[in-house]
Amino acid sequence: MARKVFISVLGTGYYEACKYIKGSFCSTETRFIQQATLEYLKVSNNWTTKNNDGEVVDRVIILLTDGARKTNWSQTKRTNKLTGEEEDYLGLEQVLQNMNLPCPMEALSIPDGKSEEEMWTIFNTVYDALKPNDELYFDLTHSFRYLPMLVLVLGNYAKFLKGVKVNHISYGNYEARNAATNEAPLMDSDTEWQYQKATRTERKQCAYSITARKREKEYRP
Repeated sequence: MARKVFISVLGTGYYEACKYIKGSFCSTETRFIQQATLEYLKVSNNWTTKNNDGEVVDRVIILLTDGARKTNWSQTKRTNKLTGEEEDYLGLEQVLQNMNLPCPMEALSIPDGKSEEEMWTIFNTVYDALKPNDELYFDLTHSFRYLPMLVLVLGNYAKFLKGVKVNHISYGNYEARNAATNEAPLMDSDTEWQYQKATRTERKQCAYSITARKREKEYRP
């Protein structure tokens, strides 16, 4: 049975807490979009795929630069840059542990992606973490600017070589937050993925049509 894999990049910013909403869904008030997205995906209830040994194989994978690990991963306090005061600030590692997820969590180190070599390192780190027939769920909220395109390339590459399937791509739009309700939209990015799939399908159909016409002409009496 295919395992479900959530992949997200943790950023370095000082994140204010809010609720993320999509349709009738409303998350717990949280600093971290990862928590909100995992709640939206109902990971606590549904991510319990097991192998033949009875071990849960679904995964939550967090990609960490050195900066993110120092600022947002294992902290309990952090200085607010706006006020200059030290505040309680529970890092994402403890937040995820407090969710009591039924599947294991993995923290993978990645470089900052400031060069082509580092970009390929990120690509290979994610690709190597995938297994055949994985079902992927990407959060792109705090990712590098080029990562959405990298995800599309990676998705196609891994689909061809490992048979993976991209089930969900989303991001939290904190900048569009309603200040009165402190709610921000959880947005889908699946449209771009679906467009690329449709483009590939159309290209295959065109190629098939052209080939068929050539053969028809060749064998026409």
